[in-house]
Amino acid sequence: MFKKLSIITIIASLFGCGIANSGKKMPEGRLLSFEFEKTARSIYPVEYYHVDTDETGQTWLTNISQHGDTTKVAVGEETLAQLRDIIQRDKLYRLKESYTPMGDVRDGWQWRFVARFENDEKIYSECTNTKPGNLKLDNIRKFLRTTLENETMKGVPKGDVESLRYEVYSLSSGKVDVCEMVSRTMAFGHGKPAREPITIYSAIVTDPDTQQMESISLSGKQLEEITEIVRKYRMFEYGKYPSPKETDGGEKWRLEIRFTSGEIIKASGHNNKPDNGGLDILHDYFKSLLKQ
Repeated sequence: MFKKLSIITIIASLFGCGIANSGKKMPEGRLLSFEFEKTARSIYPVEYYHVDTDETGQTWLTNISQHGDTTKVAVGEETLAQLRDIIQRDKLYRLKESYTPMGDVRDGWQWRFVARFENDEKIYSECTNTKPGNLKLDNIRKFLRTTLENETMKGVPKGDVESLRYEVYSLSSGKVDVCEMVSRTMAFGHGKPAREPITIYSAIVTDPDTQQMESISLSGKQLEEITEIVRKYRMFEYGKYPSPKETDGGEKWRLEIRFTSGEIIKASGHNNKPDNGGLDILHDYFKSLLKQ
């Protein structure tokens, strides 16, 4: 038995692109995990999302940025169900297992799509330098991006960082290492026309060589970078970190952050820090100001 093929279908079969697999059906079971990644020869990854559920029943969304930073946030169990709905609505179950470019392309980008369902059913698709025909991945990527943004912004204090002080005290030497951001508002009297008061921001940092306190003026970009570090490492969630062992030695640290909204965050520790490395990043950033 012969089937009549359109010229479009013939071209697509020759070059491996353009037509979705219309014979596939949507898996009937629940979606158990989902992964999407887009990579480039010079950048890994361009875009990466992974959603799955751990042994406790908690569903997680993991993202890796272009800079290699990994963010993992807890999401509602309905996230996988919503992803399943998008796959069914956009007919992504019709994705072919692979798409190849029209011609020999040795550079560029690749993407991979993996959805695992109950009963060992799976949707797998990958491509190099081409798109999946008439099927669209935009909606599912937008959903993942929006979900990540909404979850990472939960509990974030409003406004920017207005002042910050992070100090580390050595219990053996008595030395104090200070990284501080302060602000000072200047008024200009009652001249005509009246001038608005301005706020000047400075960093006060302990020079590791001289142990003297150095004051450095901060630019608007540097203020944004400090606020970004605080938000990225979610320092507003820091609390008390007692020493894991009973000891009077080692070092103690203290952190206080004030936001323009009026919120104040305080945290401290003894031979113990948050495991996300945020304090070390903050410390290194302030020390880098001494070299500028």
